[in-house]
Amino acid sequence: MKSTLQKFSRKFGRRTHDRFSIPGATVSWKPMDRDAFPEETLPLSDISRFGLSLLANTPPQVNSIIALRINLPREPEKFDLLGKVVYAIFRGPGLTYEYRVGIQLQPFSETEGDNPPELQQKIQELEQMYGKRFDQVDIED
Repeated sequence: MKSTLQKFSRKFGRRTHDRFSIPGATVSWKPMDRDAFPEETLPLSDISRFGLSLLANTPPQVNSIIALRINLPREPEKFDLLGKVVYAIFRGPGLTYEYRVGIQLQPFSETEGDNPPELQQKIQELEQMYGKRFDQVDIED
């Protein structure tokens, strides 16, 4: 069952935690049965405390659990998350990236198959740094 924080705010018809963009951030993804992440990195379109979206030409299978590696600009360390693919929307032919992929992050806990709790703190810190801007635009091409 989703926590109150994960649910949409019914009163206002919007998310409890807004998505935010991190300029220059990229992401790699791999199916859970693969050992290594691919060298290719994709644009991280936006992220929130409970999900993210990325742009891709070959999207992962909807409803699959995947591993994600987030690459932040000006930070040498990458961090890995697990998430469930909730949608892959075809944006149109001829774009640099033809699909927008939405991923719901696995819960943050010590349980196997969940994300480590310290990564939730990392996302909250990023939200403090990047989430208050009003001049953000959706990453396209």
